[in-house]
Amino acid sequence: MSSRTVFVLAALAVLLVPAFGDRKRTPREIVLGVTWTGALVQIDPRDGTAQRLGPTGIHEMNSLAKDSHGRLISIARPFFGSPKVVEIDRADGHAIALRHAYLNDVTGLAFSPDDVLYAVDTNVVSSKLYICDATPGSDVHPTLIGNLTDATGQGIAVYSIAFTSDGRLYAWSLLRGLMEVEPTTGYCTDINLDDDGTSNIQAIAFAADGSLYGFKERAYRMNTIDGSYVPVGAAFPLDVRGAEFVTAVPAH
Repeated sequence: MSSRTVFVLAALAVLLVPAFGDRKRTPREIVLGVTWTGALVQIDPRDGTAQRLGPTGIHEMNSLAKDSHGRLISIARPFFGSPKVVEIDRADGHAIALRHAYLNDVTGLAFSPDDVLYAVDTNVVSSKLYICDATPGSDVHPTLIGNLTDATGQGIAVYSIAFTSDGRLYAWSLLRGLMEVEPTTGYCTDINLDDDGTSNIQAIAFAADGSLYGFKERAYRMNTIDGSYVPVGAAFPLDVRGAEFVTAVPAH
């Protein structure tokens, strides 16, 4: 082998090291969820397995939202008193009340990409869309955006909401299934125009790669193009009402 050939091979080896040897792994994501009875749970979206992590110390939890700093926010009812905006400590699952919610039955929460907190307040047959304040100690009342309605003006009740990374808002209706919501008006577009909703999904959340999942007593992979959904893994004995994807903490 000539010295020129050896030099070329060595140069190629130097160039290939950054491309292959230093490739970074994408952090694994898990799902954290809250249940109606006030438990914090963990779900593996790969196989749908779930486990209860512990009590939050609060109940009637029907929503969960994560901001860009990783804060987990819910609106729930203490065992005594009116609904509160609460922050959930991921380390121990304990919920800390931040302020009064000034809403009655919040069935969905979601932070927009610019960290604006949206909420839906539902009365069984219809929902209203609000902007809320999650600042600790704040007594600011939520700002009403409007009723959730379709093209005919009919009210729509939804039980979870979630934003994409580019600011598109989706909602889940137990009757109509997957909807896209205009965040500035509350106008809803049915993804497939079929009444294909189910009470077996009461929380939706987007993964970092843009995949949409649904949850209640099992996990579902959802299609934002046609509104279809398929189960992931087996059912689990947990009543998940709010969910968010988070980066898994590496094992030591």
